[in-house]
Parts: sequence; structure tokens; C-alpha cells
Amino acid sequence: MKSRSMRLSVILLVSLVVVGTLLLAACGGGSTTTTAPSTQTSVTSPGETSTSQSAPGSTATTGSTATSAALTPKLGGTMRIAIIPQGANIGWPVGLTAGGSFSESYYETLIRSDEKGKLYPWLAESFKVADDHKSITFTIRKGVKFSDGSDLTADVVKWNLEQQLTFAGGAPAGAPPASAPAGAPPASAPAGAPPASAPASNWVSVEVVDANTVRVNFNTWDNTIPAQFGDAQPALYMVSKAAYDKNGQDGMTTHPVGTGPFTVASFVPDTSMKLVKNPNYWGTDAQGNKLPYLDGLDYTFSADPATTLMMAKAGEIDMVAGISPGKQLADYQNLGWLTHTLYDANEVWVPDSAHADSPWSKPEVREAAEYAVDRDAIAQKYGYGYMQAPNQIPPRNSTAYDPKYALGRTYDPAKAKQLLAQAGYPNGFKTTLIVWPAGNHDIALAEQEYLAKVGIQADVQFADAGKWTSYVGPQGTWHNALLEVPDSAQGPTGLGCVNFALFLFGNNWQKPPEFMQALGAATSAPASDVNLIRATTDVLTKNALLIPVWEIGSARVEQPYVVADFGHRGLLFSSLETAWLNK
Repeated sequence: MKSRSMRLSVILLVSLVVVGTLLLAACGGGSTTTTAPSTQTSVTSPGETSTSQSAPGSTATTGSTATSAALTPKLGGTMRIAIIPQGANIGWPVGLTAGGSFSESYYETLIRSDEKGKLYPWLAESFKVADDHKSITFTIRKGVKFSDGSDLTADVVKWNLEQQLTFAGGAPAGAPPASAPAGAPPASAPAGAPPASAPASNWVSVEVVDANTVRVNFNTWDNTIPAQFGDAQPALYMVSKAAYDKNGQDGMTTHPVGTGPFTVASFVPDTSMKLVKNPNYWGTDAQGNKLPYLDGLDYTFSADPATTLMMAKAGEIDMVAGISPGKQLADYQNLGWLTHTLYDANEVWVPDSAHADSPWSKPEVREAAEYAVDRDAIAQKYGYGYMQAPNQIPPRNSTAYDPKYALGRTYDPAKAKQLLAQAGYPNGFKTTLIVWPAGNHDIALAEQEYLAKVGIQADVQFADAGKWTSYVGPQGTWHNALLEVPDSAQGPTGLGCVNFALFLFGNNWQKPPEFMQALGAATSAPASDVNLIRATTDVLTKNALLIPVWEIGSARVEQPYVVADFGHRGLLFSSLETAWLNK
């Protein structure tokens, strides 16, 4: 059941270094047909009765919105957005790292996901997982055009999906790509390593049933498959085949042509990008008004938080996307801006538990390390009110997160010393703490001090991107060390954080039989089951095989007059087609 985790791990780690954690929505599909409700000709989520006329409500949103549901969206205007540079490829979905940040404004997927992982139709007006769980069938929405005027048809959808088959293993249409052994877990790869799998790695073929129907056939069932076609990262975006035939893959890289509410008018890598309203956009709001509301989006790429803050103070931008909870968020709240946060990953320690001659192979040592660190103090000092101490592997905004979790270990240095003595290390031992390229240096040094107080003398190494690739992935290796790395939920359910970790940590990480059995049950179930997902992470927690040390979030800030969705699509995706400026 490789599913998509290999490619996802590659792109996610690269994106973490550049723009912060991004996600996979992992939700299963049943055997019943999922069809858009009568109001789904609009772009509101199922169950919504009005457009996004007020700032989305969220317990993680602070500040006061200047709008209410009684107000009518104002048309026109251009929203100015600052964002971390996203790289040169903004248009070719295979290898695209910009999903969930701005590519969603010009590209769309067959289905979408809400913040709980529930899937609903989008470019497909309905979808159905077969009773035998060997295929999924999409009925393509009629009348949808790309921004170049070409039509979205079943043939075009098939062509788009076949690009993923080619990326997965070079398989031609209709030929099965190499698959994992029955019951094998999803595979992963390190940042910078060539991907050995893709979303299509679990697909056998893509076929056109009729002019508006496409079927994707699988070799084995994995309940994360349906979510691959929705708000996932990387996303299976639909691009114009006519534009590809005219401009080629290189042309698509910087000149994307999609079905989304905006089109790219100009793009200067690492500098700026301008989007304008797509006159061919198919979507309307719940009242039948044509979308988008805005005339355009102007992106400024800024890698320096201080520069971005100066732009905000000068009134040069309306929104900042992709910042980290902590001091940056506090700075914008002090300006009176609206702040929104989602916690979609935890930074974890991965002990060298698989080498018998490593101290970390002993469970008492791993437990001692977890007891040794005061995670509450770290969250309080470095979080500026936005961080909590994690006591479990699933992050706070995943459905697998348990607010009443009882298995986590809390700060107890005396207990840590006792466990070290039991393990045969009454005087401690020397080890290495290897921190991923974008890790927080101050927090790592604080962790080093806590470990030293119980006798664990850790030499901290801050790995560069090149060195990091030698540690992670199926062939990665390290010895007598703790690897510190984000473990992302990759979407609402939290199963992604287990899949992400599984092969990412190479041969240095124990994978007990009970864990593999629990993971097999969680992924092969007909639909995503929060209890089955929790069972997999419970095994890891009980054995201290992954130790959460602090939480990571994704945040967006905006001027009080900005009305835009946050956190209601696959966690990190937004619906800027319904954004507007109340000024």
C-alpha cells in the first residue's frame, strides 16, 4: 500500500524547509455514491447555506473581524499577499511544491476536503468507490472550461491522471506500475532524494467510461486513496491539455493554465506574481453570483520576516501567508491584524532504536529522554502564547488528536535518572542530537541543556540540506543519536504522520510487529477510523519510538478588512474565490 507517501515525503520536507509544513488529507471512501447537493453548483462546502461573508470562525483565530454574515461581499479590488518564495515551478503539478499556498487559486482538483477530512465533489460532480474497493469512478462536471477556453472532459482528466502514472514508475496508460508487496506500508523518501513513488503508485490504470466519466483502478485498497484526488499535498491538479500541447511541460512550469478562479498574469521567481480574475470561471456563490469577488491577487515573495513586517506596518500588504506561530504571530497581533493558526505537525525525536549497540535501543533510555525535557517551559518561552507542549504524536488539529490523552510522559528529571540507572547508565552517556535544516536552534540548545541535567551529554549538530539526505529515507542511517524532524499530519486525520515517519527514518527506527499490524488495520479499513489511527500512534508512544518535543503550526495574518476562509479546506488550503475586501 505505497499510496502517495514517497512523493509526499520528498515534497513535504522540501516545503518545510522553504514554506513550512503542508498536508495530505487522509479520508476513506465508502461504497456509496457521493454527490454534490443541489447547492453545489456554487463553491460553498456541503452544509453551508451562505457564502463566506465573515471571517471563518475558529478557536485558533484571534482579533475581531470587521464583517458579519449580514453583509454582502463587495466586488472588485486586488488583495496584496506576502509569502515565502515558492520556487520556479508554479505550474506543472508533478513536482509542484506550491500547493496549499497559491496554486489553489488557479488550479483545482476533482474533489475537496473539509477540515475533518470529509470529501465532497468539486470538478467532479460525484464520485463512487466500488463495492470491492478496487476502483473509484468520477462523474466530471459539465461546462467547466480552462482559462484558455478549452473544455474539461473525461479525456483531459484521464490525460492529467496518466501523468501521475508516468511519474509513479513510467507505466504507460493501462499498464500496472510496480506495486508494493501485499500489506506493505506506505513508503517515504527524504528531501532531495529521487522519489520512488507517487500518488499513482497504487493505481493500475485510468480509463474513460464515457464522455463525462473516468474510472481509476487500484491494485490494493488504501483508505487514503480517495483523498489523493482532493485537497492534498501534492495535489492532483487538472491542467489544460491544450496549453500543454502548445507550450510543453517547460511552458506549463511558469505559465499554468487551470480551471480556477484566477489566472497568472505575470511571474518573476523569488520576486512577485500577479493573478487576475478568470473570466471563464465556472463557480458561483450560494446566491448564484459569479465568482471570484476580487479582481486579482498580487503576491510578493519575501523570505525575510523583518522585511515583511515592515511592509505590513507601511500598509503595503493585506495578508501574510505561511508564517510560524510564535513571535512572528505576536508581532502581527500587536498591529491589530487578524491571526489564524493551525497545528498540523509536531517536531519529534527519532531515537536510534534499531541498533542493538545503541543506548537508544533500550526503552528505558528512550523514556528517560522524554521525561528529561520540560516541554511546557519550552512552549511557554518560545511560543509567545501560541504553542502548547505536545504529549502525543498526532498534532492538535488532526482528528486523531485526543485532548484527554493519558499515555504521554510529563517532565520528571528524577524519573529520567532512575530509568537511566535501570538501563545501565547511572552516569549517563554521550550521544548526538541531529536537527533538520530548518530546525529552531534556540529550542535545540534548550533541549541539550535538559538532557545534560539527567546525564545525557548530547552534541547538537544542525544538518544542512545535503547532509540531511544521508540521515533520512529508506537508506538513511545514523548511530547513537536522536534525529529531530517535523512529523506532519499531512491532513485532517493524522494518519499521514505515521505514514510519513514509516520509511523516512531508514533502518534506525524500530518497527514492532504490533505497530505494523495496527498500521495495516488503519490503512486497509474501508474508511478512515480515528480509533485505528490512534492505535498505531499508541504503540509508538508506549515504546517511546517517536518522542514529540514541540508543536509546529501554519499561520496566516491579515488586515481586519480582509474576509477570507482559513482552515476549512484540508487544513491548509483556502478558498480565495470567496475572499473580498470590506473597505
